Amino acid sequence: MDDIILIGNNIYEINNITLILDKTFKIKNLRDLTFFLGLEVARSSKGIHISQRKYTLDLLLGFYFNKLKCISRWVVNVLAVGWLMS
Repeated sequence: MDDIILIGNNIYEINNITLILDKTFKIKNLRDLTFFLGLEVARSSKGIHISQRKYTLDLLLGFYFNKLKCISRWVVNVLAVGWLMS
């Protein structure tokens, strides 16, 4: 299975190309792009935002980072106490 992404400013032309491709290859239109090759794609009035948030979270879960406890406050406290004692 091959994927193709059509992008552009002219929705009329995108629809025409989609129709031509469908007549030739019988394509399936998946509508708005949300994920592609591990990238999360979100559209807004300001533009398109691309991130790897889901990939990063899946990677961290694979190494059980979700089971770790946060110690950032402890480290800050130890550093502060060390600074006060010096």
